[in-house]
Amino acid sequence: MGQAHRTLYLAIEDSDRELDARLMIAAEAVAAGYRTIIGHQWQLFDNLDILSPGIVLFKGMDKVQSHAMKLIHSVGHRLVVIDEEAAGLADAQHMLKGLDSNVIPLVDRLFVQGAGQFDAVSDGFPAFADRLAKTGNPRTDMLRPLYRGRFQPEVNRLKEQYGRFLLVNMSFGFVNTSLGTPADYLAMCRRIGRGDWNDPQDQVYFRQRFDFENHNIHAFREMIDALPARFPHHRIVLRPHPSENGDVWTDAFGGRERIEVLREGSTIPWILASEFLIHQTCTTGAEAHLLEHPVGAYSPFTNACETVHIGNMVTPVHRSLTDLFDAIDSAIENPDGAVRHMKDMCGAALDHQFYAPAKSSAATRIAEELAALEVPAHHSVWRSPEDRIVLRELSDHERRKFTLDVDTLTVRFGHAVDQGGLTVSSKVEGLADDVFEIRPAMDAPHQHQRSA
Repeated sequence: MGQAHRTLYLAIEDSDRELDARLMIAAEAVAAGYRTIIGHQWQLFDNLDILSPGIVLFKGMDKVQSHAMKLIHSVGHRLVVIDEEAAGLADAQHMLKGLDSNVIPLVDRLFVQGAGQFDAVSDGFPAFADRLAKTGNPRTDMLRPLYRGRFQPEVNRLKEQYGRFLLVNMSFGFVNTSLGTPADYLAMCRRIGRGDWNDPQDQVYFRQRFDFENHNIHAFREMIDALPARFPHHRIVLRPHPSENGDVWTDAFGGRERIEVLREGSTIPWILASEFLIHQTCTTGAEAHLLEHPVGAYSPFTNACETVHIGNMVTPVHRSLTDLFDAIDSAIENPDGAVRHMKDMCGAALDHQFYAPAKSSAATRIAEELAALEVPAHHSVWRSPEDRIVLRELSDHERRKFTLDVDTLTVRFGHAVDQGGLTVSSKVEGLADDVFEIRPAMDAPHQHQRSA
């Protein structure tokens, strides 16, 4: 019988956006002796009744997540949360909409990303305040100078393949929703607890949001039309938001000379490989600021909903093509000057939303919080020797968002270990399609082992 380990479960919905940040936590956990199970969120959630009781990290507490939380808590697991949607929000009330108050008693820790989120949640749910941990978020730590070197090989590949380019990240998930129509988007918001059209206050917001996106999506089309002639030495790379119908942009601009419509991979290497990022209310604007990379929002139309999302609050905002194009010219000529200007304008707002690493990383601080929770150690990941994972059939959309295998996981976990400055002897195995185990390998110290 093998050594007993405490178990940490890391559920992933979108591997491009979430995996590397979760692996920073996994590296700290495995170094501390945890068995870590990582996999597609629904495959994990469906099988936690047959997996040894441990700690389950959720990516949010909305109504969809809360249903799973109740079931998983009832079979003996402890629950902790990073609210990933809060990373894109600057407004306290909208942060609170993502937290289902019914499951607050079940949650042992909410790991908060910054002072803005801490203030919002502690004021909105005072009884929850003693379980808020000021850890920061590994997803933003990855963008700091100490960690961003992991992206350089992919940055070099993109530069070699595409040459000089400007990056345009769209964020029009209401008027151009991948769900079908704006009415479908409203139904989704009601289902997950992010707003209800029948609530007068929510209806005001939705009307403002529709107007904001509808005006600015037309402005974006005009801007994209103008970019190739104005910047003849650059390609233009368009990246629709995952919540958008990407076919709209492909139909409009696919096949145009020097314009690419792409969705592949994490957005971070694309930002770093570009010479300027154009966005509007997109979280990637905040990510570019954290990366110390030239960026600007283009939002000719504005109303109150612009301040709900963080992107336009932490980057320069341009209301005309002339101003935007002048800013791009300046950034191409003097990128360091453009970043200094952005920090002077928006640095305080960014610091309010995201804790900067102090003596330790967010992943380290999260691991310290996990260690304070009482969880039994088990010799096996299974509750019974006969137990095996039963997989649900994923939709094409779910399948596209999660792609992972043992070899890829081993390499990327090794990067997380190295960048965390850790000494970890580990073994990676597949428990089933889409579900993997990373455990301490006591018989081979100071090595990363792989088992197919």
